[in-house]
Amino acid sequence: MKKVIMICAIIAIITTMLIFYCIYFKTQLSSTNTSIETIKITYNKPFIFVGKKVPSKIASITYDKSKGYINDWFVKSNDRIKKNQVLFEYYNPSIEQQITTKQKQLFYLKQNKGSHLNLLKQEMLKLQADIQQLQNQLRTKVYAPETGTIYVNNHSPSQSEDIILHIYNSKMLIKAAVPESIIESLHLKDKVIIRHSKQKTFSGEISYIAKLPINFQKNLKHSHYLVEFISQNNLPIGKHVQIEVPNHMIELPKSTIYQGQFVFIQKNNKFIKRVIKTQNMGNKEHVTIVDGLKPGEVVVKNADIMRSKN
Repeated sequence: MKKVIMICAIIAIITTMLIFYCIYFKTQLSSTNTSIETIKITYNKPFIFVGKKVPSKIASITYDKSKGYINDWFVKSNDRIKKNQVLFEYYNPSIEQQITTKQKQLFYLKQNKGSHLNLLKQEMLKLQADIQQLQNQLRTKVYAPETGTIYVNNHSPSQSEDIILHIYNSKMLIKAAVPESIIESLHLKDKVIIRHSKQKTFSGEISYIAKLPINFQKNLKHSHYLVEFISQNNLPIGKHVQIEVPNHMIELPKSTIYQGQFVFIQKNNKFIKRVIKTQNMGNKEHVTIVDGLKPGEVVVKNADIMRSKN
């Protein structure tokens, strides 16, 4: 009987010690883990730049002073017009003066009953032909180069190259000049978020990326590239918007990398060594994670402190 009691007492003591040691080591491990700094994996901040809503195609008609002044209008702003439709008509008073002068000369010759009738006849025929040619130049109609909607900018221009009107089509785009630091991260059909305000956001998609920078011939310090986006929205033409392009790049401090190819992932209160692929960045403090990590995972901030634990 005494032996049974002793055996039970020994078993109870051993069990108590085991429980005590388990609690102790668990507490120590938890204490160690909480003292290790970690970083939660997230994607980099989105690329942000400004764009403007514009028609996908626009044609502008400028003033040609050599044709005179605009005498008649056949369209007005907001009219929907067809290609080759008459827009307006020039009237040239300088041509009118030339016609009047030649008509006076012709009248004078007709009154001349003297000799050299053949020469007079030839001169009269030439004047008549000149007058006819000038009559054709007296009024000049201007036709629409494209189908679209009219916006009259200046009814009575006075300087050459003044913009008289614009013709724009109904298909709208958002265009942006994107800096060279971002352009390689953009791809056709990438989805974007277009923000007009905190209350107004629209979805969009990249539809065009220019191969050559804007003002390619100029010696600029930094290049910008034209990028176009398609988006269904009710914003007015000319409205500026903020464009956000999601950035799926993961960037970490170099201190998180162990032996150039490992990180320590925190999982179930343990740290597990995992192989990753990295790519050096322009600075010496961070690296880009090419493969091996995803958002939401947690890694040790200073991988060197794990050396003694592995």
